Amino acid sequence: MTKTIFSLFIVFFSPGLLLAQISAYGSTSYGYNSNPLYNYEKLSDQLFQTYVEVTSDHSLERSDLKFQYVGGSMIFHRFTLRNYYEHSLALHYDTKLFRSSAPIHEDEEEGEDESDPEESDDSTGISFHTDVQVSARHDKKEFKEFDNEGLISNNRLSFNIGEGFSADINSKTEYRYYQNLHPYNNLSEIFTLDLKNGNSGPFQYGLSLSGGLKYFSKIKYDTSLFEETRSYVVQMIRDSNFVGSGKQGRWVYYTYPDTSESEKIVLQRPDSKTTYQISAGGFILRNWENGSFRIECVYRINSRSTLLTLVQSSSTLTLNEDLYNSVFNAHGPELRLLLSSTLPSAIQFSANITADKKTYETPAYDLLSGQRKTTDRKDIGTNIEVNASRFFQVTETVGFDISVNINYLRNSSNDAYNDYSLFGYSLSFGCAF
Repeated sequence: MTKTIFSLFIVFFSPGLLLAQISAYGSTSYGYNSNPLYNYEKLSDQLFQTYVEVTSDHSLERSDLKFQYVGGSMIFHRFTLRNYYEHSLALHYDTKLFRSSAPIHEDEEEGEDESDPEESDDSTGISFHTDVQVSARHDKKEFKEFDNEGLISNNRLSFNIGEGFSADINSKTEYRYYQNLHPYNNLSEIFTLDLKNGNSGPFQYGLSLSGGLKYFSKIKYDTSLFEETRSYVVQMIRDSNFVGSGKQGRWVYYTYPDTSESEKIVLQRPDSKTTYQISAGGFILRNWENGSFRIECVYRINSRSTLLTLVQSSSTLTLNEDLYNSVFNAHGPELRLLLSSTLPSAIQFSANITADKKTYETPAYDLLSGQRKTTDRKDIGTNIEVNASRFFQVTETVGFDISVNINYLRNSSNDAYNDYSLFGYSLSFGCAF
């Protein structure tokens, strides 16, 4: 996939260099995180990140075309085996499908200067946006299970409904390929309908409805956790052979025959390969001269399928994307508050607060006894992120920025392994031209 991305980079960027507007941005950040592995052990580390972005903008007659390459790496000071880098190449396309011209009145003089309807910005038209992205993540060989490649397509159709209201129809299709863990390979599709009271003004509000599915081409489940008929008892033991070299001690599942009733999860539909979700939510936005405040809420309802639990349990790795952070993993409410403002001295300030309550179908376990506590893991999460940045324009084409980021996360869970908190901060320096 790496060779493919670089080949596409050359194909897309090289022919249009003379006709397009090229921009680039690169940054480095260094910081501290009290729990970068996101688990109960709360082992801290220092993190170094790099980021690079190259964009090629093409302005067409009635549309805009943009190619963008993004790459970055995460470097750990303590857990060096966790180092990884990822990159992607995306194509973005925006166009106006229809435009309505203003009527010409008979009393207008023939020689009067009139605007060209093709050149006017008519908000009553229908617009279409699409972007296609290919991406890849690469880890060290000790954690090669994390390696994955993706193909993502986002499409949006926007139009007005009556006077002062607009609608967006969105479609997101994603295919994720794990070359070392084929049972993780999956295809997902989400359709969303957004309704809102226009695109401008000091006060905005809207509603959102969505539905989607996630499909796995192969099913592989952990036989220590699941069975089609009762036969075993499940216990958890400490795997002491998995300690050192940046890999932390973990709990693994162990099975043994027993005459008592099995505590395994009995598969209701062992051949099922698809899970579904619907969600509904809304937002309220307040704009003012130097900032804005937005409130978002959403409630997700998942199909009662053990599919994602099966796939997650096929490996003890905790992936921080796609599977374990997927919206299909859990159901429940989520609330988000977003504040942005321009402070004195042109300092850009933003704060993002998220609170959610999630219910998973995977069981919750006790770390001390290793016994299953409940059949459903339940988490209550709170995440606070604050960022302040300042951009300095050096010349007409070159500038740099400095930013400070502070993050706090608390995840309260009845599953002891996933009951944790973290605090982190970082300082970043970037250059744009």
